[in-house]
Amino acid sequence: MKKRATTLAAVALATTALAAGTLAACGPSEPDPAPRVTSVAPEGEGIAPDAPGISVRFSEPVEPSGVEDGRFLALATEADAKSAATAAASATGIGPGVAVVPARVVLAEGGAAAEVVPEAPLQPLGTYAVVVGTGIRSVSGRAVMDPTGRKRAFATTFRTGPMPDRLPPAARWITPPHGPAPSNLREIRIGFSEAVTGSLSVKGVAGRARTVSPDVLALALDGPLPSGPFAPLLDGVRDVGGNRPPPLPPILAASCRDDRAPEVAVASVRVLPADTAISLAADASEVTRLGVEVAVERLGEGCGSLPDVPGSLVAWGEFVPCPGHDPCGAPTRCPAAVTASGLCPGRRVKVRLLAEDLAGNAAAPGPWMIAVTGSAAARPVVTEVLADAASPQAGGEYVEVANLGSGDADLAGWKLAKRSASGAVSRCTLEPKGGAIPPGGHGLVVGGGWDGRYPLPAGVPLFHCGATSLAGGLADDRAPAIALESPAGAVVSGFGWAAPSLRCTGRSVERILPEGEDATSNFACAGAGPGTPGACNGNTPPASCPRRPY
Repeated sequence: MKKRATTLAAVALATTALAAGTLAACGPSEPDPAPRVTSVAPEGEGIAPDAPGISVRFSEPVEPSGVEDGRFLALATEADAKSAATAAASATGIGPGVAVVPARVVLAEGGAAAEVVPEAPLQPLGTYAVVVGTGIRSVSGRAVMDPTGRKRAFATTFRTGPMPDRLPPAARWITPPHGPAPSNLREIRIGFSEAVTGSLSVKGVAGRARTVSPDVLALALDGPLPSGPFAPLLDGVRDVGGNRPPPLPPILAASCRDDRAPEVAVASVRVLPADTAISLAADASEVTRLGVEVAVERLGEGCGSLPDVPGSLVAWGEFVPCPGHDPCGAPTRCPAAVTASGLCPGRRVKVRLLAEDLAGNAAAPGPWMIAVTGSAAARPVVTEVLADAASPQAGGEYVEVANLGSGDADLAGWKLAKRSASGAVSRCTLEPKGGAIPPGGHGLVVGGGWDGRYPLPAGVPLFHCGATSLAGGLADDRAPAIALESPAGAVVSGFGWAAPSLRCTGRSVERILPEGEDATSNFACAGAGPGTPGACNGNTPPASCPRRPY
């Protein structure tokens, strides 16, 4: 009986266990995990500004509403990321008044990924944020969580690198400027739209290649050209990005030689002086490049690029097109010009013309003539603006002005104008606190509360414009729109005046090329805060930095 009781108990336990297992199998199943963001790209630094590859992936397909209309998924600059994320966390999402980067958002991979495509390339060396809000819903109707499984708006940042060079350099004929060229052409010279490396060659003709300048290559020919079309080979030429230029259109080589020196019509010679340069123009009997020799009249008068006695300055122009000219035909009337630069303003000098043709035949130097350079002239340009200075902002805001001219820039009585978001313009008058800006130098326009917190190069003059804050304060919630006006009210230099500049957080906006136009493409955020007050901008190529022109 005892053994039977034990067996029955075991059966009962087994039955109970089976029943429990059956009940568990028939009970409610575990809910599916909530849909969430699985990845955001890109991340890190060095992202290509023109192809950032921005995408957001989800654990399951999502509804287009709220995504493709940009209400809960957007791209913002670092400065605007916080306000964009706050809006993306609201019920209505990002609206028209929120600053975001204009972009198109499209769903891909059956709705499991969203791609953000900016309408224009991003700014190089800029920080951006991909903002994801709380209103995105999956096709199953559930709210999409962040990567950690929480319902919250978040932003993932990345920093762009330099703009990659994807365009091939464009080549152009310099020497000769067109055909037909004489069979004894002395040199081929090709210009490019950017700096290149490599060398030129012509099939079937020996030559010596050389680099004239970063964007000009030459080939001295050691033999005659065969008659017919020809062009230099550019297969070995590359730009910094490794792009190869497309082939040049060929020009015609004539069947004849040119053994006559060019003749310059004396009556056609014109002298055109400027403050730091003298140009000469004349008509010649064939395609000709003019040269000019400049010398002082007396010992001790050397200045700028012009050496003292017994030296002289020689400059050459380029060959100028002369439609209809044929080296095998009769002489033609062909224009030519040359400029000698780096001269001192207001100086009397001697000049004489030189000339040579495409075959290297040189004319005898012309007679000496007297010329006088023009008076010195200032050329002030707004090159940098810091609106988002550390507190107190009135002590740190500045507008930098560079003098690209040949004379001192005395800005007493000039005005600084600023334009508000509504388009209203206000002005303040500049009061010098340290003299004029010398040629090639920089000055700072500041408010009366300037505290001198930045170390400046020696000799940088200050100009006060506003009793306490600069021009009543520069707004840091938008790109600066500044203009420097002459005492007569003419806009001499605009900075975001003709086209939007940039908004930079904690650092200045810089003009990339001081000589360049007031265009969005010519502005960039300083590499580090606050910027480069009183010195050449960090975004400016060294060769383009302001400098004394003589």
